[in-house]
Amino acid sequence: MGAVLLRVGVLAVTLASGPAAADPDPLGEARQRAAQLDYPGALEAVRAALARGGSAPPQTLALYAYLGELAATVGDPAAAEAAFAVTLQLSPSFELPAGTSPKVRAPLERARARGLTPLGASVEPRVLQGSQVELEVRLSTGAKVEAVRLSTAGPNGLETRPLSGSPVARGVFTCAASPCGYFVSLLDGDGNELLRVGSPLAPLTVPGAAPAPVPGPAPRRAPVLGLTLAALAVVAAAVAIGFGVLFGTADGTLARIEADRSRSTFAAAQGLDGQRRLGWWSMWGAGGAALALGVAAGALW
Repeated sequence: MGAVLLRVGVLAVTLASGPAAADPDPLGEARQRAAQLDYPGALEAVRAALARGGSAPPQTLALYAYLGELAATVGDPAAAEAAFAVTLQLSPSFELPAGTSPKVRAPLERARARGLTPLGASVEPRVLQGSQVELEVRLSTGAKVEAVRLSTAGPNGLETRPLSGSPVARGVFTCAASPCGYFVSLLDGDGNELLRVGSPLAPLTVPGAAPAPVPGPAPRRAPVLGLTLAALAVVAAAVAIGFGVLFGTADGTLARIEADRSRSTFAAAQGLDGQRRLGWWSMWGAGGAALALGVAAGALW
């Protein structure tokens, strides 16, 4: 359990690190112009901020709400109602501050009277064969939603990809290591996030997914030739030992005859010397063969 929690924490850090952070205050220029009573300029600044795209859901909500206020202020009630309609789909409980002009409040109430369905989505992952996960995103309303984006934690950081289809968007991604953190973003036509399902700091996960098993290396088995050479090396070593015993015995006997030549005839001494020479050369020959066979067996093992 501790390992899973740690991995989810790592996923959250990876997801939160990208994509590039949105402008922390996309309304700054618009508010500055409005404070100078330049309402048309403020309206254009809001539209420019929306056109740049990349806003996170709270910023997108604030942009559409301020767009509605400014459009109403400059006398464009249709644009104001359209902006407030999006605002209410993102936040059904949205209200203007107390004391707001009726001119601004009227398009908001007309949008509210339309009974708009709040923007929402359900996400259903399904584990396919191996490490593949199919994701199905079903939208509760398609208003203003132009694209659906999937964000996952990949080996090189945040990875994003579009999901195709409407009102049901689908896509497949690879779960490299469970629990496979991800979140889904619903975007407007400029790439602003209208809604997130999951988030970088609290990603959705697919605990049931697991990477495809990787077969381990087959156990190594000594080939028949290696076993044969090893057996021959043992036999050669035994032969070398046998000839070593023969050499030692003959050499010891000759040493005693050399000390007391009366104990043996010259012919017997010559025979023992021949055995000693045979034992000497055979011992080293068999020993060398045993060594060579052992090295060859080790190379083939």
